Amino acid sequence: MTSTYFEGQARQNPLAQRGHNRDHRRDCPQVCVALVVTREGLPLGYELFAGNRTDVTTVREVVETMEGRYGAAQRIWVMDRGMTSAANLAWLRQTGRRYLVGTPKSELRQWAGPLVDTQDWQVVRDGIEAKSCVGPDGTETFVLVRSLERREKEQAIHARFSRRIDEGLARLARRLARARRPRGQWSA
Repeated sequence: MTSTYFEGQARQNPLAQRGHNRDHRRDCPQVCVALVVTREGLPLGYELFAGNRTDVTTVREVVETMEGRYGAAQRIWVMDRGMTSAANLAWLRQTGRRYLVGTPKSELRQWAGPLVDTQDWQVVRDGIEAKSCVGPDGTETFVLVRSLERREKEQAIHARFSRRIDEGLARLARRLARARRPRGQWSA
């Protein structure tokens, strides 16, 4: 899923609506585009949705539309975490469809142990490693992926956050040092 926005009013296009804009252009109407590609990355088909429709609500329609057009081949439906919901995953499982989806950030903590475990990682390409793990219920396979670039980015985010905290504490200490009365002597 992606979106594209219009600079004008787009009054002739009923799908052009204001919604979550990936380009940070909330002032422009947009449409959402679902693109389905082959394993090689060649476009197979697309669907257009109203610009105010959330990605998670499009999964069933996209899958059924593509299968209606091109048959129910042994596809693997690959979607980012914005399209993941318990209902979508349950539907994909119940209907026997195969899928690869991004795990919601709220569920990543359960994978902390396997992520730091040094065994069974395979180099996918330079700086990127992956391994498969059986899910908590024993029925699904999870693919964990880690990259050196992402690790460096996370470390930089944490360093910047720590630096801001240290700077804020130093400012607070300077203010307290300049105060006329010690902190405990303020009257209510």
